This record gives sequence, C-alpha cells and structure tokens, in this order.
Amino acid sequence: MKTRQEKAGSLLRNLAGSFIKLEIRSSALLTAARAEISPDLRRAKIFVSVFPEENENEIIGLLKKKERKFRDFIKPKLKWKFLPTVSFEIDTGAKMERRIDELLKL
Repeated sequence: MKTRQEKAGSLLRNLAGSFIKLEIRSSALLTAARAEISPDLRRAKIFVSVFPEENENEIIGLLKKKERKFRDFIKPKLKWKFLPTVSFEIDTGAKMERRIDELLKL
C-alpha cells in the first residue's frame, strides 16, 4: 500500500512531466524521473533525466528559472493545505544506470 508521501510524489512527478512538455522547448530528451517530497508535504524535489547529458546544465537552468511558474501550474490541480516549495535537480541515478549499461556492454 502506498503512503501519502509516495502518492504525493507520484502526482508531482506526473504534473512535472506535463509542465515540462508544455514549457521546455529543447532538442534534448527530457523526463521527470522521480519526485521526493518531505513528510509534511511542504518541500519537493523533482529529479529530471536529460539525454544527451551535454544539455543538462542548459535544461536545469531553464527549469530553475521556471520553478515559480511550476508552482502556479500545480496550484489549481492540488487541493492540499500547503503548496510545496519545488526544486528541480538532475537525476544522477539514471546517469549511473546508463554508465553501468555502457560498461557491461564492453
């Protein structure tokens, strides 16, 4: 059974995916990989995966500039007592998986 925190994270990840599709124009492949949310639901981190990796700095810069716009985007969709403070970060777990796959193919 999923906890409240897991459900909230899943919902935020899906909303971030929709937001990214609408707001970020890039030739890079960009995915909202996962979301972590604090137990009190006041802070959230959205982890994004970017391919090719050379575009990571550009994409994360764009997302950081649009964090307030993302809050405005989720506000009407969430019926929570508090609107979480959201930050975007690169998902290093996905990078590690790709690197391991490359090494295993050698």
